[in-house]
Amino acid sequence: MVRLVARLAKQEPRRLLLALILMAVLAAADGIGAAVLILLLQALGIDMQAGGAGRLSRALTSVLHGIGLASTLVPTLSIYVATLCSFALLSRWQSVVNFRIQANFVAGLRERLYRAITYTSWAFYSRKRSADFAHALSVEANRVGQAIQYLLQLIGTSLLALAYLALAMLLSWQATIAVIGSGLVLIGALWPLVRVSRRFGRAFSDASTELHAAAAEHLSGMKLVRGYHSQERDIERFAWLANRLSELVVGTIRKQSTVKASFDIGTALILAAILLAGHAVLNLPAGTLLILLFLCARLVPRLSSLQQQYQLVASTLPALEAVDRIQAECEAAAEFLAGRATTIELHGEIRLEHLSYSYQASDDSPAVADLSLVIPAAQTTALVGPSGAGKSTIGDLIMGLLTPTSGSVRVDGIPLGQDRLASWRGQLGYVEQETFLFHDTVRANLLWANPAASSEQLGEALRLAAADEFVRRLPQGLETIVGDRGVRLSGGQRQRLALARALLRQPSVLILDEATSDLDYESEQRIWEAIDALHRRITILVITHRLALVQHADLIHVIDDGRLVESGDWHSLTAVGSGRLLTLWQAAGRP
Repeated sequence: MVRLVARLAKQEPRRLLLALILMAVLAAADGIGAAVLILLLQALGIDMQAGGAGRLSRALTSVLHGIGLASTLVPTLSIYVATLCSFALLSRWQSVVNFRIQANFVAGLRERLYRAITYTSWAFYSRKRSADFAHALSVEANRVGQAIQYLLQLIGTSLLALAYLALAMLLSWQATIAVIGSGLVLIGALWPLVRVSRRFGRAFSDASTELHAAAAEHLSGMKLVRGYHSQERDIERFAWLANRLSELVVGTIRKQSTVKASFDIGTALILAAILLAGHAVLNLPAGTLLILLFLCARLVPRLSSLQQQYQLVASTLPALEAVDRIQAECEAAAEFLAGRATTIELHGEIRLEHLSYSYQASDDSPAVADLSLVIPAAQTTALVGPSGAGKSTIGDLIMGLLTPTSGSVRVDGIPLGQDRLASWRGQLGYVEQETFLFHDTVRANLLWANPAASSEQLGEALRLAAADEFVRRLPQGLETIVGDRGVRLSGGQRQRLALARALLRQPSVLILDEATSDLDYESEQRIWEAIDALHRRITILVITHRLALVQHADLIHVIDDGRLVESGDWHSLTAVGSGRLLTLWQAAGRP
């Protein structure tokens, strides 16, 4: 809780100070209203001159006379009403300030977390569930907002309670000390239940994360669920997670309700005992007892609220811990792109020198092993080989998404270091097999790659990607919504849009990773015609297992088990009558 206050003070220092000032003024205003009530009772004919109430009454009367007002009913009532109205207006102001603090803190928290996720290494990101990140950005961040709300309420309630305690001390310090002591004993007795709330809060965060992840995964795989007719099994799994979360919520409420009921019963007994002792032992005057009863009646709900608010803060603070943990993990695996960015340009070649990469540190079978090859600039190079040979991993290493375990990627002899990644990726166009499109229009999905592109450039990119005709036939053309991940389009249409998006960047290097696997023969031929048209204009790297597509590549590298088996053009690799490429070609049923 102290850490949360410190972070609020760091991020929102002025608003937090204003909120604290408003809370203090509100507490003073509420205390003044309670004190003026003594004058009202006296003006109504109730004797308030004896004991602590009498001392306070005389002091207030002296203040009123000092400002030229009589302590009669009308002036006193006017002051009381003005105090209540001021309290209401200040409360409104304080609520707005508190909400602004909460909203700004959560927005900043989300931005920092999203930045950490965005800049973390691809190796780390690919090992995590995207649903866990989404849950932290949405659900857990909202719970942090609730923690801030409860914390600010706790501070405000504490100041109000102090104001009532101060008045009660003026009336009877003996009775007030007895109330405080009894209250501390009661809080101490109930403290173990408050600590349980924090454990429930952590369990709630874990269960909520699992439910959110399951929902995201099941909804994404709904087509598979229906295709396998496994709806009921899917529903049972989701229902089990939902029920577990429900039980945790009920358990938390049960604990909180038990603490509240115990606290209310205890404070009622304490209040009754103190009033009896005040009358029988301390011989307090009736007027003093009446005001003391009023103050205790206002104070006890505040004390109960303090306990509840502290319990709510304790149950929601694990959300901040969860967000901080994910952010720290992402930042620890950060992919450094900021700082001293260095420009790098391709003119001659991309060279991989003794490149190795393992997905696990203890992996005895690396995905790429001691690989050395060259990708000439302004030519079409193909990486071919069976599935699982390591071709896509090589593509990720070339893009700098993965950091080699050993060896290096060099662009015109310059190592592709972290300070050059931003410049390097700015020159790349990339199309993968699992095409991703945003739930937006065709135009917006294309402009995402190049926001400044003109209509003519959009049309040219669509034409080169063999996507212009089907886009024209869409209901709203470029303004058609493609659906979540492009679900309203076929696989081939999604791939053609992805290719158009990559071409719209006007890249110097175009990487196609199984980018035509979902296309029909005619569309595939149009795309390869487009690739031929780009020949000698940009560097093209084709990663594929479909050998019929790479016969016209300038250079073919055959990859098997993460190693380079052979290199050359199609004629040289197939003319010898043997070799890995020819074996793969014959295995595909080719003569």
